[in-house]
Amino acid sequence: LIGIQSKANPRDNVKHFAFRSVGAGIQDVPSILKACVDANAGWIIVEQDNPTEGMDALSCAKASIDYLKQITY
Repeated sequence: LIGIQSKANPRDNVKHFAFRSVGAGIQDVPSILKACVDANAGWIIVEQDNPTEGMDALSCAKASIDYLKQITY
C-alpha cells in the first residue's frame, strides 16, 4: 500500500486550499504513478474527498479518468 498526501495542510491556508481532480492540483502525478509501477503496486486507487468548487463528484471523477488516460495510465 502506497499512500500519497500533500504536505500542505488545508487548515494552514484555508483561503487557498481546494480539492482538485487528478492532474489539476500540485502533486506530480506522473512521478507518483511511476513510483507505484516501480514498486510493483498491484492497484492504484484515486480518491477525492470533496468535489472541486463548481463541479459535482461525477464530473471530478471523469476529469481524473480523462487525465489518467491522457498520460496513458
